[in-house]
Amino acid sequence: MKKAPTAHVKQLEDQKKLSQERLAKLDEYDRKLAEGRAKAQNDQVKVLNLTNQISEAQKELSKYEEDSAEYGEIYKKIVEDTIQLESIQSKLADERQKKLNAAAKKAADEKKRAEESAKKEAEAEAKRLADKKKTQDEARKEFELELKIRQMEAAGYAKQADAIKNALERNKLMETYGYTIEEANKKLKEQKELEKKDGDKVEYSKEDIKKAERILKRGAGGSVGKETLAQAQAIVDGKAIEGNAVSMFRDAKKNAKKADADVPIATDEQIARASKWTYKQGEPVKASAVETAKAAAVTAATPQPKEKNKESAPAEKAADKSPEILDINRKLYQTLEDIKTSFNQFLRQYKTA
Repeated sequence: MKKAPTAHVKQLEDQKKLSQERLAKLDEYDRKLAEGRAKAQNDQVKVLNLTNQISEAQKELSKYEEDSAEYGEIYKKIVEDTIQLESIQSKLADERQKKLNAAAKKAADEKKRAEESAKKEAEAEAKRLADKKKTQDEARKEFELELKIRQMEAAGYAKQADAIKNALERNKLMETYGYTIEEANKKLKEQKELEKKDGDKVEYSKEDIKKAERILKRGAGGSVGKETLAQAQAIVDGKAIEGNAVSMFRDAKKNAKKADADVPIATDEQIARASKWTYKQGEPVKASAVETAKAAAVTAATPQPKEKNKESAPAEKAADKSPEILDINRKLYQTLEDIKTSFNQFLRQYKTA
């Protein structure tokens, strides 16, 4: 029967086992150190080591003759290390060039993107400004034409103004619904016809209108009653006579006809002319100009009272030639001439259109 180990033996065995374990750990440490060094042995370290090896080998080579075996072995090692060194250096140079190329390409790409972005922003800004200017130009053109229309109406050219307004409405129909100019003209006239009230306007002969104007001028009193005045006013205004006509206007009512429902539409040329028409501030309306001309004609045809005595004549003559009176006369004459010129010019434009 085998005896159990004594305490001393067991102690020796434990110490031996512990020593083996310690040696194994040291080997493990050496292995890890070698692995770490191998990992750290990058290309740069290799270049340094090879350079040192070649330098040391060249020093050693100088100790031997070229034809000796030692010289051949050392030279062989120098050549092998040189080939390996140049290979690593070439690899490093390629890698460095690749990095430089990549960096240059990245910089060029970033520059190109920045330039393209700046170009797009500049183009977008230019387009925004161009669109804004175009919108402003169109709005200004539309506003100025609307202002011209109002000025024409104020100057008494209502028919021409209506023709331009109708043309603008026609153009909107063409733009919105794609009508041809003929279709848009037809649709606009149909629309305007629906807007008209039956019996709103009536056309009378020139003779009946003149007769009505004379009645209105005479006014109420004598043989002219309120009903006669009302019917005379209706004729002048182009409205239908309500009820039975008085004797002097029976033929006028009988021969009256419904006003022409035609819708005047200006041409593009007429619109262009109207946009260039010059409105003078304070220009009298057409009706006022006519009345002014009539009043001037009546004044010229009316005999003036003769001087009552010689004493008052010098005073009146002096008053007629006073600076204030002369200035007023000059202004009145110039105003009449301006009205006449503007009125005739505008009528010629639309007659020749």
